[in-house]
Formats: sequence, C-alpha cells, structure tokens
Amino acid sequence: MRDAGGGASGKNAVRQFLREGGREAEWTELQGVAYGTGMVKAEPFVGALEFVREALQRGRILKIISHRTHHPIVGDQTDLHASALGWLQREGFVGPGACGRKMSF
Repeated sequence: MRDAGGGASGKNAVRQFLREGGREAEWTELQGVAYGTGMVKAEPFVGALEFVREALQRGRILKIISHRTHHPIVGDQTDLHASALGWLQREGFVGPGACGRKMSF
C-alpha cells in the first residue's frame, strides 16, 4: 500500500518506522492495543460473513486461527482471546444464532 506521496503506508509502514527507530517495544505494545481493546473498531472484510455462511451450508469445515497468547507481552494485559471471541460474536461469526456455533482456543 502507498500513501499519496508515494511512500509506504499501513501496518507494515508503522512497524518499519518504529523498528528502524529502535522502538520495537512500542510496536509490540501497539499490537496488543490493536488486537485487544482496539478490536471494537475492527470491521470484517466485505463478504466475509456471507462466505462463511455459504461454506458452512455446503458442509465445509472452517477453522479461524487467532492469537497464540492470552495477553500481550508488554503493555495492558488485555485478554486477547476474549477480545477476539467477542469480536467474532458481535460480528455474527460464532455464537447462538450465528453462522458458526463451535469455538475453541
């Protein structure tokens, strides 16, 4: 992805900027925020829920791979599993009345 000035933008640009400045810990903490408390702002890709519903209706087995750790290694100790599960439930991917019902971490 490029910004209007031709430079890199997005997640990779932020990571590169912080790492090149010797600020790896800030990058790691930012990831914890994004995948923790920031999940309430996340939106699924257009068509993702419809794809999951269709695949399940056709008898396909789908697995969603999420966070490896329960808590970020630096910063606020948000439960990343709970954040991910809450997002999946709010967006209708899992839970009662959702397209998928079985969930495990």
